[in-house]
Amino acid sequence: MPRKCARRRQRPSSQLAAVNGGPVARVADGTLSFGEWMRNFYIPMRGGNWRPATRRSNEGYLKKQIYPRLEHVALRDITKFQVQMLFNHLATSGYSYNVVYHVRDIIKAALAEAVEQDVLERNVARKTVIPEIEEREKPVLPVKWYAKLLAGLRTSRDRAIFLVASFCALRPSEIFGLTWASYQGATFKVMNTAWRGQFQPKKIKR
Repeated sequence: MPRKCARRRQRPSSQLAAVNGGPVARVADGTLSFGEWMRNFYIPMRGGNWRPATRRSNEGYLKKQIYPRLEHVALRDITKFQVQMLFNHLATSGYSYNVVYHVRDIIKAALAEAVEQDVLERNVARKTVIPEIEEREKPVLPVKWYAKLLAGLRTSRDRAIFLVASFCALRPSEIFGLTWASYQGATFKVMNTAWRGQFQPKKIKR
């Protein structure tokens, strides 16, 4: 009785590359630089979940704060000291806590993915810390100006926007993203945010 199982034919390398969907990084890629890792691997994988505003912010952090120090450094050569000194430099250069926090978050997440894909053995950014950063003064509008501003608003729509912004502590993007469906009786449900004249669904974590 003839066998039904025939030997499988070997696929050409071009077909295997198409199945793999792109370049493959392994531990042997020790000279892979941080910039190459971000552009060719991490961003193509994770960037699909970024909203336009998030992508714009992350690309700004990479270009202005991260790449000047780490773009051409091989992943295997990045040290905890080097990463921590980057954060310290940003803190002493006048950057806010928010900027340093996001820079650390991007670097830590990128190296964690490299560990997950066996490109690195450990994440040197995992135990870095954000330096002490003096809180910036936040100017507050004097109380007397609230009445003047409210009196100067001509339409009920403008007054509603002003009052919601004053008493509900919503961000500008949340204020201008409100629709009638957001009104829940005694509360507002922020379902969208406005960004560059367009609505985008709000990511609600809590």
